[in-house]
Amino acid sequence: MGVNLFDLGQELAQRQAETQSGVPREVMDIITASRLDLTKENPDPEAILLCNGLPFATRGNFSVIIGLPGSRKSFLMTILAGAYLHGECGCFRSANGKGTILWIDTEQAPGHVARVGRRINRLDGRPENENAPEVVILMLREYAPQQRKDVFRYSLEVFHPDLVILDGAADLMDDPNNIEQSAEIQQLLMAASKQYDCHISTVVHCNPGNDKARGHLGSNLMRKCETAVTVTAQGATDDDDNKDGK
Repeated sequence: MGVNLFDLGQELAQRQAETQSGVPREVMDIITASRLDLTKENPDPEAILLCNGLPFATRGNFSVIIGLPGSRKSFLMTILAGAYLHGECGCFRSANGKGTILWIDTEQAPGHVARVGRRINRLDGRPENENAPEVVILMLREYAPQQRKDVFRYSLEVFHPDLVILDGAADLMDDPNNIEQSAEIQQLLMAASKQYDCHISTVVHCNPGNDKARGHLGSNLMRKCETAVTVTAQGATDDDDNKDGK
């Protein structure tokens, strides 16, 4: 016989009353909210993007794009955005229609970010000089790490995006090798993707000579991400603004 949510709450309240030492209210609230209830439907996360027919990006999760500087990480991100908007691009395909994309660039100059925007428009079959209402691109190069982190957090509340491109996560902190700050950014991505029911895809650099993500931040994100992709350059450059990535 199934147990309804009311019964689960009663049981937890009884257990709290029976615990002589007492349980802090905020902890008990987390226990209550996080307990699995199998009488309710618990569907798999909704896929946003597929790669070769398999889930690549789902709601409530985050992915990591890893590569050396100049390895075309941002170019791959534009392909993901183009596939989500246009329905298909290369091996990537939108799984359930399109919504809003929030693109946050933390390191490039406005001219280079504009190339990204034009490329996304081309992939979506839109004029290059048109502002797509479903694409929001923020340029945060000149701001301090704490300001970037605040903008990232609050822009989710403002725009409620379905797909978030964060290029890149290390610029939300002072030191990517700081254990505490790395854990904070990892938790931010996990919590924000769940709270706003979106997928967050972010970029991290890899160590020279291997494909491991750099620093404590890279290690933390690799342990918790849904999908990790390593990107290597094969002769292409970001100066070629006429390629559409298909």
